[in-house]
Amino acid sequence: MKKTIRHIAIDNNDKFVAFGEFKSMVYVYELLVMKQVSAFKTNLDFGGTRLSISNDNKNILAGAYNKYGISAYDINNGLLIWQNKTIKQLQIIKPSVKNSEHIYVSSEKDGTFLLKEKTGEIISKLLGVSKIWDDIDGHEVMFHINKGKIIVSLNSNILGEIRSGTNLVFDICFIGKRFLIAEGNQLHCYNKLNLDQVWSVELSSDEMILNLVYDKENLVVYGVRTNIKTGKRSLININPETGEISMIREVEANAVQFFNSGRSIITSSGEIIETKTGNIVSVINIS
Repeated sequence: MKKTIRHIAIDNNDKFVAFGEFKSMVYVYELLVMKQVSAFKTNLDFGGTRLSISNDNKNILAGAYNKYGISAYDINNGLLIWQNKTIKQLQIIKPSVKNSEHIYVSSEKDGTFLLKEKTGEIISKLLGVSKIWDDIDGHEVMFHINKGKIIVSLNSNILGEIRSGTNLVFDICFIGKRFLIAEGNQLHCYNKLNLDQVWSVELSSDEMILNLVYDKENLVVYGVRTNIKTGKRSLININPETGEISMIREVEANAVQFFNSGRSIITSSGEIIETKTGNIVSVINIS
């Protein structure tokens, strides 16, 4: 029977992919050999970005909106490793890029928590921060939804703030000395250090870019553009120097996830699409 996939997670090294159904069931595959590693039930809830893979590739991280908080399961057999039920209204689970021993967990109610990846213990709490992105150089970009601000820091020292014009920040990606912000129907490029705006592009009022990734090898940014009226999604190429956008192909899927290298994107039907060409290069039979 064909699975209805609503969640996709890929580890930071593009070794494993996890597919999650509407609730509970998770299917894990090793990408190099396209072989299923495991399939098991979790406390995963529909909505948000509640499925992830730990930095050490040992655990599947699954979030529930209220009752069960965040749980870590052994990637090979689904055994429960740890659980933290104290975080309510959980929306996002994101392993840290700058510190492989930490994960960020964002809550609709209480802001963003920094947790120890191995135990789930809470290290600190960022009140009002609904989303956070970090890079290997120590930069953090935090979206403070209550104040409508995007706060940028380096090694915990605040560099400055950017006022959000829409209060809808979907994704951020780092490209060398710059970073891109997909916000509402706009795409902005800023300098990392002085926060000067380099360029800005406005899409039609019906469009928004939900996902971004930087392909370091080809020096290009890819995104997924969504039309909120038709629901259609398309894979796009974004020139990081000018913001010029060109469409690569339409993508029909309930969910999509970029490989962290930027070289491919995977869909909820198991199709792996090469970003550079738009060609389907492989298909995982999710079962």
